[in-house]
Amino acid sequence: MNRITLTLNFFILFLITNAQVPSFQWAKNIGGSALDGARTVATDNRGNVFAAGVCKGIIDFDPGPSTYTAGSLSGKEFITKFDAFGNFLWVRTIGDSLQYMTLSITTNTLGDLYLTGEFTDTLDFDPGVGTFTLSPVGQSDIFILKLDANGNFVWAKSFKGIGYDRGLEIKTDNSGNIYTSGYYSDTVDFDPGIATYTLGSNGGGDIFVSKLDASGNFVWAKSLGGSGVQDFGYLAVDNNGAVFVTGRFFGTCDFDPGIGIYNLTPVGSGDIFICKLDQSGNFVWAKNIGGSSADEAFSIAVDNAGGLYVTGHYMSANVDFDPGPGTFIMSSTGGGLDIFIVKLNTSGNFIWAKTFTGNGAETAYSIAYDGFNGIYTTGNFSSLTDFDPGPATFNLSIVGFYDIFISKLDTAGNFIWAGGMGSTFAESSNDIATDAYGNVFTVGGFKSVIDCDFSAATSTLSSNGDYDVFIHKLNNCLTPSIINTTPASSQTFCVNNSATLTASSTGIITWFALVSSVITPVATGPSYVIPTLASGTYTYYMQAQNCSATSSLVPVIISVQLCTGLNEFKNKETNIKVYPNPVKDLLTVDMLFSGKKEILIYNVNGSLMQKIYTTENNYLFSLSEYVAGFYLLKINSDSGSFNYKLIKE
Repeated sequence: MNRITLTLNFFILFLITNAQVPSFQWAKNIGGSALDGARTVATDNRGNVFAAGVCKGIIDFDPGPSTYTAGSLSGKEFITKFDAFGNFLWVRTIGDSLQYMTLSITTNTLGDLYLTGEFTDTLDFDPGVGTFTLSPVGQSDIFILKLDANGNFVWAKSFKGIGYDRGLEIKTDNSGNIYTSGYYSDTVDFDPGIATYTLGSNGGGDIFVSKLDASGNFVWAKSLGGSGVQDFGYLAVDNNGAVFVTGRFFGTCDFDPGIGIYNLTPVGSGDIFICKLDQSGNFVWAKNIGGSSADEAFSIAVDNAGGLYVTGHYMSANVDFDPGPGTFIMSSTGGGLDIFIVKLNTSGNFIWAKTFTGNGAETAYSIAYDGFNGIYTTGNFSSLTDFDPGPATFNLSIVGFYDIFISKLDTAGNFIWAGGMGSTFAESSNDIATDAYGNVFTVGGFKSVIDCDFSAATSTLSSNGDYDVFIHKLNNCLTPSIINTTPASSQTFCVNNSATLTASSTGIITWFALVSSVITPVATGPSYVIPTLASGTYTYYMQAQNCSATSSLVPVIISVQLCTGLNEFKNKETNIKVYPNPVKDLLTVDMLFSGKKEILIYNVNGSLMQKIYTTENNYLFSLSEYVAGFYLLKINSDSGSFNYKLIKE
């Protein structure tokens, strides 16, 4: 039997960073002579980015030197994918822009893509050569479409209703479950399978939340509503599968979707609501925030500690943003719309609220958490606006009618940075997403020429005619960090099995193989599966890139050795592995159980050669000074005592 032994050398990799200023990475535009725009953006765990929206006419979707044309004169909905470096990968188009609208996209851990929105006519949801047709029952039905990482059709589902229904947000959890939210009128069957699960609205329109499993099978659906009209319905899902929904409501509304009643009544003409359901869709709590005028929420995010962040705009002169017994008043300025961000804890208790104030119409449409300590918002502003919610001032001036902003606060609500983009026309930034490497992506539409670099440097995009799609990438330049690699010590793999290397970093990881003295890239992302190897020694490298800095190459040495006799011993009861055996120099002892261990090595005369105490699961002994012969390895633990015969070559 042969085995593959992995030995990793560790390096501390310091990346050049500036924690206060975002680093411009790239920006791309897509468009023709008519109006084009992107509504939604998502990323995967390899740093790729997806965008969806509408294109009018036949246009070139590859902003690089190559050409990839798609679309139609009547207009098409598109989904496109770019890699981490801004290279075009693929585009898919579906339906007519008058028949179908994608409003939200998300990915799972495998890089598969999910889309939701509405469709108003019979439509083929397979963007490839196949056909998969769905037909709406009412004015418009909700759809969920799954594509794989290469843009190939997997399945499509619809929620059939007799009124006007729309999916607004889609998310997945760590188990692959799929959550959608939006609003509906009249009645809708939320089971996309052969069974039925019908919900009916209580008034002019209600908010729904739906959960499907990873295969698209119905799990549950819930309705939030009352005699008034409930608008929007945007969601976030935490690490425990709890669901948080936000939006706006008019009139008294029951936010308990079960047999109980939990009514909220708006303070003014329309209030913001935040509602929590558990992983089974049961009501946990609901809160409302508002003043005398109409106040609206458009996006919600949750951090790793369960903190909730809601953003939108408020018009009321004075709004109490503490939904509990306390009071925290913020006031809009100039009689227009101002931006708010409010943070609650997982129990719905107030933590803080911040505002970006101007004299025009300022709105935040999307909020995202970066997995570290950053909260990002994007939207539009139409006047000189202060984006520092603290005592200091950080004003952004407008170039045109409506400009784009991107802002970062930390999770304590402190200002970090903000930047704007605009032309003499009205631009829109519709969605924001982050990835695991500290990158921030926004999408929307622009006309004429915009400068996409927030620094003193300049990087412009020029539209091709009317409004173009833009995809914009920044990097937050995180503090210096160590790349962690797995496995963390020597491991044994038999020939005809593959081995997987993994690493984590604040940058994008590229894997390389040394082939005929040439270092060749073989994969990008947090892991690389090494193919089956013949006997020999192989060298692989990993490298991290962040902002404009690149780490040094980190080597991983793979050696495949012949094993005979006692070469590999494993005690199935105790999960102990001792290798290699016979041994020339280094001996590895893997003890895959917890607790204290005493490890002793005796020579053939019974003399104690080494003795150590450890709580670690792995230990490496050097036997280079031992003479050739037989030795006894003894392990004492709470599980008992175990003896192994060693051969030193």
